[in-house]
Amino acid sequence: MERTMALVTTLATLTLVLAVGGELVTTHDQKANQCCQDGYLVDGKQQRCLRTDGNYTTAMHLNCSHSYMIFREIEQEVYVDETGSLVDGEFRIQRSDYCAAHTQEGEGTQPVFVVCFNVVNMETIATMLVSKGIMMLISVFFLLVTLYIYYIIPDLRETQDKVTSAAVASLAVFMFLLSLIQLWVSLTHTAFCTVIAFLMYFFLISYFAWLNMVMANVWKLTVARRWKIRERSWYVLNHIYAMTVAVTLTTMVYIYHNRYPTLGEISCWFRTEREQSYFVYLPLSVMLSINIFLFVWTSLHLHASGDDLSPDRKKSLRYKCMLYLKLFLLSGLIWIFEILSFHMSEGLVPQSWFWIIVDAINCLHGVLIFFVLIVWRQRIKRELANRWVFCFRAPARWAELKDDEQEHLHEEGRDTGKYDLIIK
Repeated sequence: MERTMALVTTLATLTLVLAVGGELVTTHDQKANQCCQDGYLVDGKQQRCLRTDGNYTTAMHLNCSHSYMIFREIEQEVYVDETGSLVDGEFRIQRSDYCAAHTQEGEGTQPVFVVCFNVVNMETIATMLVSKGIMMLISVFFLLVTLYIYYIIPDLRETQDKVTSAAVASLAVFMFLLSLIQLWVSLTHTAFCTVIAFLMYFFLISYFAWLNMVMANVWKLTVARRWKIRERSWYVLNHIYAMTVAVTLTTMVYIYHNRYPTLGEISCWFRTEREQSYFVYLPLSVMLSINIFLFVWTSLHLHASGDDLSPDRKKSLRYKCMLYLKLFLLSGLIWIFEILSFHMSEGLVPQSWFWIIVDAINCLHGVLIFFVLIVWRQRIKRELANRWVFCFRAPARWAELKDDEQEHLHEEGRDTGKYDLIIK
């Protein structure tokens, strides 16, 4: 997501602000070339020097046909180093490819850097945005197919299935909205941009909150199986947790946005990395840590349990624990690779096949989830045997597949072949 937001921002703000928060750094401003002579301001729209009385313009002292402006009061981590190069995070811009100036902002002026950019590179970015948008729509399609299959199979109606479906639905909405702002960059500076940003944030947080409940259900049936609670009450608690987390964090962002406008200001996402760290990285890291904690606790309990569980039940629980661990790891690792791909790859356009493949996998997240929850589960294939799914009929031979999720609880007096109706 991080790289994607950066790509959209760059394409949509070629002559506007490129904002990334940070601390103000002491710079060697005197070594930077000046865009204009004394008494002139940069006109951001015309990319020319405008005399302060507004009666005369001249060309900037910058030898390039395309440029964009960086507002220094917003992007405070951008500075001029001792060699005269402009430093923007991992990027260094040569002295001949930028200049310093002031521009009119309301009734006052703002210090800016005017930076040249490569049109060919921007065309590459535009191509990547379209490619990513298409791949995300493919992911959305497979997520919707996953939800449809969960819907048509009668046995997938228990709490674990509903919680998993809620997580998949949240991810589908998030990826659909993200694909919109990649395929239609013109949405970036419209009234819809802020609305889309809030919706994207809400469904992203919802997705990871529901993943918490996915693992919590495995924990409940394994570690807290003697906890007597009605299934309906437990289902309601799942909803209360997921909705409370998503609504609370979204409300916090809304309050912050009203005081310090951030969403939709530069792109359809947060304005600075600092804000992303507080409102995205921090809560998602906490929720991923909760899942790790629940998985380790559940795994240790299964390993240590002796005669408390029948061999068949223990085998079934281990299978299900590993199934949802795959779902959790898939989401967690993809999110980690999103961050790494943005911070470690060379610029906004990947320069190696490794990062191109990583970006493609990130965009096809939904396809991978489809394989984990549907294709690689023998039980789902058995349930789909001889059924019509859209225009395709599932092979009848699938009914003979071995069901690794089936458990035979002889010791508990249940009939052979019954499923555990709490964890599916």
